[in-house]
Amino acid sequence: MKNVKLVIPSEEYLQSYLEACHELKEQSSLVERGFFRDPDTYDEWKDTIFARFEDNRLDKNLPDGHVPASTFWLVENGEFVGEGSIRHRLTPALEKFGGHIGYAIRPRKWNQGYGTIQLKFLLSEAFKLGIDKALVTCDESNIGSACVMEKNGGVYQDTIDNIIDGKPRRTKRYWIDSSPAQKNRYIRTAHLYDLDQRDNLSADIPFYLDYATKQDGEILELACGTGRVSLELAKAEHKVTGLDISEPMLEVFREKLQNAAHAVREQISLVHGNMADFALNRKYSLIITPFRAFQALTEDIDIIGCLRCVREHLTDGGMFIINVFRPYKQLDQSWCYPETIQWEQDDEKSGYHIVKKHWGDRIDTDKQISYPHFAYEVTNSDGSIERTEEDLSLRYYYYEQLKDLLIRNDFRIKDEFGWYDKSPIENGRELIFVCGR
Repeated sequence: MKNVKLVIPSEEYLQSYLEACHELKEQSSLVERGFFRDPDTYDEWKDTIFARFEDNRLDKNLPDGHVPASTFWLVENGEFVGEGSIRHRLTPALEKFGGHIGYAIRPRKWNQGYGTIQLKFLLSEAFKLGIDKALVTCDESNIGSACVMEKNGGVYQDTIDNIIDGKPRRTKRYWIDSSPAQKNRYIRTAHLYDLDQRDNLSADIPFYLDYATKQDGEILELACGTGRVSLELAKAEHKVTGLDISEPMLEVFREKLQNAAHAVREQISLVHGNMADFALNRKYSLIITPFRAFQALTEDIDIIGCLRCVREHLTDGGMFIINVFRPYKQLDQSWCYPETIQWEQDDEKSGYHIVKKHWGDRIDTDKQISYPHFAYEVTNSDGSIERTEEDLSLRYYYYEQLKDLLIRNDFRIKDEFGWYDKSPIENGRELIFVCGR
């Protein structure tokens, strides 16, 4: 499913959509519930379908009782796969059945994981519409649909009695947090992030500067954070777009830009977005994911989505650099460790003494996700100590796994290194791959 994406409905997919309508009419009543259209009445709706979608989105010419809704099509390699709709607000009726999001997959794509992918994409779009929590419903008997909701983080609310299509039905209701996961976003500690002086947070700067010079074009940094790398690239007169999902991290970046030289500010554009699903309408000669950025994506759908977006945004001849830590031997439950001091220092700017502690209490060896935590303890001028904690979840990769992942997603590995001095990858502390399309 490397080329699956959510698109605005268009005539490009109309013939494939019509074929799916025929499939669905033979096997389901979903046509009658508003998904897909009756193929036998094609001449009646073929010229108005896209205008109706647009009217629905803009809240124009809606029938009484209807709410504005955005419609999307799921496509794969130019073929229509499914349709989804996001209602911009709830009514009492939608609260009982329908909710914020409805979707349907064409029959020959059933039971292949497309429903899970489509709902994931639709949740991302719902978040963009300002829907932080989405209500999603299904018939009690629809076990598959309930599984799709649960795989997307659905929290079961209840099962209620309903009358649907004139028949008594039992409806399961789920709430799903449509905002991206709070983990890995440094919500509470972004202002302290740059105090970390470990060597792998500085040794990579010359490495990226070198490749930026070689590529001689615009650069995209995914998960740019507080601008640790992007600012240095901009100072070297490279044009950089920085994308990050964490608004607190971007706010620190913006504060830095206010104090930067005008020439540096002119080189940088910041985007609040999700590196698992972005569309910037331009291509870059170099795309980078420094430090542990890529490992913050722990779900397969987000990992594949990120790599797809990277491919789509690379110029011909462009390079993609990915960096993750090398697991020490074989990670297992012995990885878990108690709280310990990682570093401590006096902050010259604030005058406070700051101690950073970290610990790991859980690891999922099946999904290869570690769950580290850290805390900053700030000693104020009056001697009081303020402690702030953050939670992380990081996917870890072994050498062959990451290499295979990149190759399977149509990247060509040009170089591989174990450290930022371009030393061999064998036994290096890091896994660094330089890739082309």
